[in-house]
Amino acid sequence: MVQENLLEKRIRGWMYEAAQDVVGLWELCRAAREDWGAKTPQEVRERVLSLVRALLRNGVQAVEVLDQRPWPTQDPDEVVERISREWDTLGREPNVPDIVWFKRS
Repeated sequence: MVQENLLEKRIRGWMYEAAQDVVGLWELCRAAREDWGAKTPQEVRERVLSLVRALLRNGVQAVEVLDQRPWPTQDPDEVVERISREWDTLGREPNVPDIVWFKRS
């Protein structure tokens, strides 16, 4: 129950932030470690991808980092698959300018 309340609180906060500015993938990585105790790179990644799904289900869009254009598809499975592929290519945990940002229109 406590974890669920934390998830709801974080999603609400990110939705607000995404309406004002953007939410970066790196922020989700930090939350995975600090809020959910993810220790390994795999734990961080799994938690982040589940957070991405939750954001998309709540009306937040995946957008390009440079120009904030929405990705061609917002289907959660396809967005998660693309992030996962690009994360593999990156070869490290995403930082501020990496892979995707999230925005609410």
